Amino acid sequence: MIKQTLEFWRTKFDWSETVSRINKIPQFTTDILGLKIHFWHLKAEVEDAPTVLMLHGWPDSVYGFHGVVSHLKGRYNIVVPSLPGYGWSEASRVKGLCPVEVPQP
Repeated sequence: MIKQTLEFWRTKFDWSETVSRINKIPQFTTDILGLKIHFWHLKAEVEDAPTVLMLHGWPDSVYGFHGVVSHLKGRYNIVVPSLPGYGWSEASRVKGLCPVEVPQP
């Protein structure tokens, strides 16, 4: 099974298409509690639209929300942070960062 998976990633998975899809989403970084936090932020096309905050878990990333975001964009303000230590966000260097302290952009 591992050999087939590796072969798929090497020969069949379209990396450039995936990178292109990710780069179409507005991405930002900010400093929160001394950590560089990456997030997607898609602004609604209408004023006073509700905001949807999407948080991934382990072992996932913001990319797991790509399909959902494509259906919600335009109608909602969407914020999808890469949690500390995941994806493009910096990992905490101090002990004790717990779910209550995980920042929300």
